[in-house]
This record gives sequence, C-alpha cells and structure tokens, in this order.
Amino acid sequence: MSARSPTKKKIKTVLGEFDIASQSERGLGIYGGLYLTRQTPLANGARFDFGVNFYAKAFRQHEFNMKTRGATASFNFPLSERSNASFSASKSRFSFGGEPYSDTTKLGASYGFSTAAGRILRFDMTHEKQNIIDNADQLSYENSGSVNFGVWRSKQTYVSLELRGNRRTSEHPAFDSWGKGASVLARYNPKDTGWVIEGALSRNQKNWDRPSGITPDVRHDNEWLLSMSTYNSNFSFLGVTPTFRYTYQNRKSTIPIYSVLSHDVFVGVTNAF
Repeated sequence: MSARSPTKKKIKTVLGEFDIASQSERGLGIYGGLYLTRQTPLANGARFDFGVNFYAKAFRQHEFNMKTRGATASFNFPLSERSNASFSASKSRFSFGGEPYSDTTKLGASYGFSTAAGRILRFDMTHEKQNIIDNADQLSYENSGSVNFGVWRSKQTYVSLELRGNRRTSEHPAFDSWGKGASVLARYNPKDTGWVIEGALSRNQKNWDRPSGITPDVRHDNEWLLSMSTYNSNFSFLGVTPTFRYTYQNRKSTIPIYSVLSHDVFVGVTNAF
C-alpha cells in the first residue's frame, strides 16, 4: 500500500525540456464510495430509477486525491417480450487535489434484445457535455457508442464482448480527440451462496488531433485495464451491501506525464430500494 518514490523523466515543451515526476509512480490508491438508488415500478413493466453517488480516492501524495459526486435518473421500459429500451440523464462534479475540476452532464439511450438462448445484444449511445472549471470555462462535447453481445451463458456464468468508440470536440481545437476500445466481461454467481463476482479486461486507445500547444508532440494513449469486483447479497444491513473492487491500469502515453501504472482498491456500499 506504500507508494513508490517518483522517478524523474524529461518532457519536451515549447519552452524546452523539463524534469517531471511521472504520474505512473503514485502507488496504490484507496477508494471509498456510496451509491443509493430508488427504484419505482411503473405501469406495463416500466421502471423509473433515481440515484445519488459519491466516491473518493486518496493517495499519500494528497495533490492527487480525487472526489466525485453526482445524481442519475433513468427510465426503463419493455418494447416486447425479449427487448427493452432506456433513457438516462446524469450530472456530476469531479474534484482533483481538493479543488473543483469539472462539471459533466450526460444524456444516454440504449436498446437491448435477448435471444432464445438468453444472450443479450445491447446498443448504447451517450452525449456528454463537460465544463472544465478554470478561468477560460472550457467546454467540450463527446459522442460515444458501444455494442455488447453475450457470447456464452450457463446457469452461473455469463460472458460478453463489447466494442466502443467516441469522438470529443472542444472550444479549443487542440483538445479534440477520438478513441476506441474493446472489452471482455464476465459475471459469475456461485450456486446458493449469494456471491456475485464480476471481471473485465479492456484495451483502449485515444488519439488527439494535434499538439496541445504545451508540447510539440501529439498525444496518443494506449491502455490496458483489468477490474474485478465482488459482493454478497446476503451480507447487508438495512439494505446496504458492501462492495469490493480492484482495478489495474497500465496506460502508456507519448506525453510521459499522462502515463499511468496503478493498482486501485475500492471499498464502498450500495443500496437499491
């Protein structure tokens, strides 16, 4: 749990070369979080959900501490015996190093279809507006889409593949970017135990259109992400269920300060009522 000592790396800027401490040397971050959701059944099998969430991530180097708080509303409804759709909206604020960093608003829509074998094909689309809180009040917009398809199913196990892509545009063209990614996701429910074990392995790429103006190089990121989470529905108090999640992130960037190698542990509670 102890962080390693930062190593010095050189980064080229328009003002020359500077030594920086790579973000990849932060060590282990500890998450804590709370998620509360109110589920309201409606007519004809529809449901309205409203939730609030908060999580914090702490490092020994407090300038890297992160916090997020927000709220989400969604409307889910069946289209047929095997298909359903949903619309969602969310608002969140992200703080970094103890200071507000960004406000984000998201609108989403999804459509899902279940085959006779119980495999699910799902399409998701999201539009995001993000305001970076600084003197310039920089705005950016992102449109993203994904498709998820179940490839294997048994009584206790479900495995799916996901493909996704996104395009972000900003008031400042130097921050325009596009990304793509793929994931393998799995869910396992040991019989008669109440345990739920989930895991995902993701490969992501993100590319910027042009140099930011701070460095002469164009930023390109390549990332591996591995996450595992578990909870037991039998271990709850007043409807609140503890959740444990581990995440490994390995991002290599052409701009060294954006490279990350981290192991994160999340411990939080969830409640849906």
